[in-house]
Amino acid sequence: KIKRLTRAFEIINRIIIGTFWFVLIYIISAVVVLYSQSKVISIYFLLWSVAYIILTSFFVKKKMRLDIAEAESDSKISGVLADSLTNILNIKIFSSSDKEFKYFGHNSLTLKRRIYESAKFGFWRSVLQTIMMVAFQAFILYTMIRLWSIGEITVGVFILTYVYLFSIFVLVWALSSDVSTFMMVVTLME
Repeated sequence: KIKRLTRAFEIINRIIIGTFWFVLIYIISAVVVLYSQSKVISIYFLLWSVAYIILTSFFVKKKMRLDIAEAESDSKISGVLADSLTNILNIKIFSSSDKEFKYFGHNSLTLKRRIYESAKFGFWRSVLQTIMMVAFQAFILYTMIRLWSIGEITVGVFILTYVYLFSIFVLVWALSSDVSTFMMVVTLME
Protein backbone atom coordinates (compact mmCIF):
# COMPACT_ATOMS: atom_id res chain seq x y z
CA LYS A 1 0.00 0.00 0.00
CA ILE A 2 2.86 2.39 0.73
CA LYS A 3 4.31 1.74 -2.71
CA ARG A 4 0.92 2.53 -4.28
CA LEU A 5 0.76 5.75 -2.25
CA THR A 6 4.13 7.07 -3.44
CA ARG A 7 3.39 6.05 -7.04
CA ALA A 8 0.03 7.79 -6.76
CA PHE A 9 1.66 11.09 -5.80
CA GLU A 10 3.98 10.85 -8.82
CA ILE A 11 1.01 10.30 -11.15
CA ILE A 12 -1.01 13.11 -9.55
CA ASN A 13 1.92 15.51 -9.92
CA ARG A 14 2.39 14.58 -13.59
CA ILE A 15 -1.30 15.06 -14.34
CA ILE A 16 -1.63 18.40 -12.55
CA ILE A 17 1.52 19.94 -13.99
CA GLY A 18 1.86 18.13 -17.30
CA THR A 19 -1.76 18.01 -18.39
CA PHE A 20 -4.15 20.18 -16.41
CA TRP A 21 -2.15 23.42 -16.35
CA PHE A 22 -1.00 22.98 -19.94
CA VAL A 23 -4.58 22.52 -21.18
CA LEU A 24 -5.83 25.46 -19.13
CA ILE A 25 -3.12 27.80 -20.43
CA TYR A 26 -3.63 26.60 -24.01
CA ILE A 27 -7.40 27.13 -23.93
CA ILE A 28 -7.05 30.60 -22.38
CA SER A 29 -4.41 31.52 -24.98
CA ALA A 30 -6.60 30.25 -27.83
CA VAL A 31 -9.60 32.21 -26.58
CA VAL A 32 -7.55 35.41 -26.18
CA VAL A 33 -5.94 35.12 -29.64
CA LEU A 34 -9.24 34.25 -31.33
CA TYR A 35 -10.99 37.07 -29.48
CA SER A 36 -8.69 39.53 -31.23
CA GLN A 37 -9.76 38.05 -34.58
CA SER A 38 -13.41 37.07 -34.01
CA LYS A 39 -15.34 37.58 -30.81
CA VAL A 40 -18.04 35.13 -31.90
CA ILE A 41 -15.64 32.24 -32.49
CA SER A 42 -13.74 32.87 -29.25
CA ILE A 43 -16.98 32.93 -27.23
CA TYR A 44 -18.03 29.61 -28.82
CA PHE A 45 -14.63 28.14 -27.94
CA LEU A 46 -15.00 29.30 -24.36
CA LEU A 47 -18.57 27.97 -24.05
CA TRP A 48 -17.60 24.63 -25.56
CA SER A 49 -14.63 24.33 -23.20
CA VAL A 50 -16.82 25.02 -20.17
CA ALA A 51 -19.44 22.51 -21.38
CA TYR A 52 -16.73 19.91 -21.97
CA ILE A 53 -15.28 20.46 -18.49
CA ILE A 54 -18.74 20.10 -16.92
CA LEU A 55 -19.37 16.90 -18.88
CA THR A 56 -15.95 15.53 -17.92
CA SER A 57 -16.56 16.30 -14.23
CA PHE A 58 -19.84 14.36 -14.41
CA PHE A 59 -18.02 11.40 -15.93
CA VAL A 60 -15.23 11.60 -13.37
CA LYS A 61 -17.69 11.44 -10.46
CA LYS A 62 -19.38 8.38 -11.94
CA LYS A 63 -16.05 6.74 -12.83
CA MET A 64 -14.74 7.35 -9.32
CA ARG A 65 -17.61 5.33 -7.83
CA LEU A 66 -16.83 2.50 -10.26
CA ASP A 67 -13.12 2.69 -9.44
CA ILE A 68 -13.79 2.57 -5.70
CA ALA A 69 -15.92 -0.55 -6.15
CA GLU A 70 -13.22 -2.10 -8.33
CA ALA A 71 -10.48 -1.26 -5.79
CA GLU A 72 -12.56 -2.80 -3.00
CA SER A 73 -13.02 -5.99 -5.03
CA ASP A 74 -9.34 -6.07 -5.88
CA SER A 75 -8.40 -5.76 -2.21
CA LYS A 76 -10.95 -8.42 -1.30
CA ILE A 77 -9.63 -10.90 -3.88
CA SER A 78 -6.05 -10.27 -2.70
CA GLY A 79 -7.12 -10.96 0.88
CA VAL A 80 -8.99 -14.12 -0.09
CA LEU A 81 -6.01 -15.39 -2.07
CA ALA A 82 -3.61 -14.61 0.80
CA ASP A 83 -5.93 -16.38 3.27
CA SER A 84 -6.20 -19.40 1.00
CA LEU A 85 -2.46 -19.64 0.60
CA THR A 86 -1.84 -19.27 4.33
CA ASN A 87 -4.51 -21.81 5.17
CA ILE A 88 -3.36 -24.35 2.60
CA LEU A 89 -2.51 -26.91 5.29
CA ASN A 90 -5.95 -26.54 6.89
CA ILE A 91 -7.58 -26.86 3.48
CA LYS A 92 -5.69 -30.09 2.81
CA ILE A 93 -6.32 -31.56 6.27
CA PHE A 94 -10.00 -30.69 6.58
CA SER A 95 -10.87 -30.99 2.87
CA SER A 96 -12.44 -27.56 2.64
CA SER A 97 -10.97 -26.85 -0.78
CA ASP A 98 -14.42 -26.78 -2.44
CA LYS A 99 -15.53 -24.08 -0.03
CA GLU A 100 -12.33 -22.07 -0.68
CA PHE A 101 -12.67 -22.45 -4.47
CA LYS A 102 -16.28 -21.28 -4.39
CA TYR A 103 -15.41 -18.32 -2.17
CA PHE A 104 -12.48 -17.35 -4.39
CA GLY A 105 -14.57 -17.88 -7.53
CA HIS A 106 -17.36 -15.65 -6.21
CA ASN A 107 -14.93 -12.84 -5.42
CA SER A 108 -13.18 -13.27 -8.78
CA LEU A 109 -16.49 -12.93 -10.62
CA THR A 110 -17.34 -9.81 -8.60
CA LEU A 111 -13.99 -8.26 -9.56
CA LYS A 112 -14.50 -9.24 -13.22
CA ARG A 113 -17.99 -7.67 -13.26
CA ARG A 114 -16.72 -4.43 -11.72
CA ILE A 115 -13.80 -4.20 -14.15
CA TYR A 116 -16.23 -4.74 -17.04
CA GLU A 117 -18.62 -2.06 -15.74
CA SER A 118 -15.76 0.40 -15.47
CA ALA A 119 -14.48 -0.40 -18.97
CA LYS A 120 -17.99 -0.17 -20.47
CA PHE A 121 -18.51 3.21 -18.83
CA GLY A 122 -15.16 4.39 -20.20
CA PHE A 123 -16.21 3.29 -23.69
CA TRP A 124 -19.50 5.20 -23.56
CA ARG A 125 -17.71 8.24 -22.14
CA SER A 126 -15.38 8.18 -25.14
CA VAL A 127 -18.29 7.82 -27.56
CA LEU A 128 -20.15 10.78 -26.06
CA GLN A 129 -17.03 12.94 -26.00
CA THR A 130 -16.31 12.08 -29.62
CA ILE A 131 -19.85 13.02 -30.63
CA MET A 132 -19.47 16.29 -28.72
CA MET A 133 -16.21 17.06 -30.54
CA VAL A 134 -17.62 16.23 -33.99
CA ALA A 135 -20.73 18.32 -33.34
CA PHE A 136 -18.64 21.28 -32.20
CA GLN A 137 -16.37 20.95 -35.21
CA ALA A 138 -19.38 20.98 -37.57
CA PHE A 139 -20.87 23.95 -35.71
CA ILE A 140 -17.61 25.94 -35.86
CA LEU A 141 -17.19 25.09 -39.54
CA TYR A 142 -20.71 26.34 -40.30
CA THR A 143 -20.14 29.47 -38.18
CA MET A 144 -16.82 30.26 -39.86
CA ILE A 145 -18.25 29.80 -43.37
CA ARG A 146 -21.12 32.12 -42.46
CA LEU A 147 -18.71 34.72 -40.97
CA TRP A 148 -16.36 34.43 -43.97
CA SER A 149 -19.25 34.87 -46.44
CA ILE A 150 -20.21 38.19 -44.84
CA GLY A 151 -16.58 39.31 -44.64
CA GLU A 152 -16.10 39.20 -40.86
CA ILE A 153 -13.19 36.75 -40.93
CA THR A 154 -10.44 35.90 -43.39
CA VAL A 155 -9.10 32.57 -44.57
CA GLY A 156 -6.19 33.08 -42.14
CA VAL A 157 -8.61 33.20 -39.19
CA PHE A 158 -10.27 30.10 -40.59
CA ILE A 159 -6.95 28.22 -40.58
CA LEU A 160 -5.92 29.62 -37.18
CA THR A 161 -9.22 28.50 -35.68
CA TYR A 162 -8.83 24.99 -37.04
CA VAL A 163 -5.28 24.72 -35.75
CA TYR A 164 -6.51 25.69 -32.28
CA LEU A 165 -9.54 23.45 -32.62
CA PHE A 166 -7.61 20.28 -33.39
CA SER A 167 -4.91 21.06 -30.84
CA ILE A 168 -7.52 21.60 -28.14
CA PHE A 169 -9.33 18.39 -29.11
CA VAL A 170 -6.12 16.40 -28.66
CA LEU A 171 -5.37 18.11 -25.35
CA VAL A 172 -8.84 17.78 -23.82
CA TRP A 173 -9.03 14.14 -24.89
CA ALA A 174 -5.79 13.52 -22.99
CA LEU A 175 -7.12 15.62 -20.11
CA SER A 176 -10.30 13.58 -19.73
CA SER A 177 -8.28 10.37 -19.78
CA ASP A 178 -5.79 11.79 -17.27
CA VAL A 179 -8.58 13.03 -14.98
CA SER A 180 -9.99 9.49 -14.93
CA THR A 181 -6.51 8.19 -14.11
CA PHE A 182 -6.18 10.87 -11.44
CA MET A 183 -9.40 9.80 -9.77
CA MET A 184 -8.48 6.12 -10.00
CA VAL A 185 -5.14 6.86 -8.31
CA VAL A 186 -6.93 8.83 -5.59
CA THR A 187 -9.19 5.84 -4.92
CA LEU A 188 -6.18 3.52 -4.76
CA MET A 189 -4.61 5.80 -2.16
CA GLU A 190 -7.49 5.20 0.26
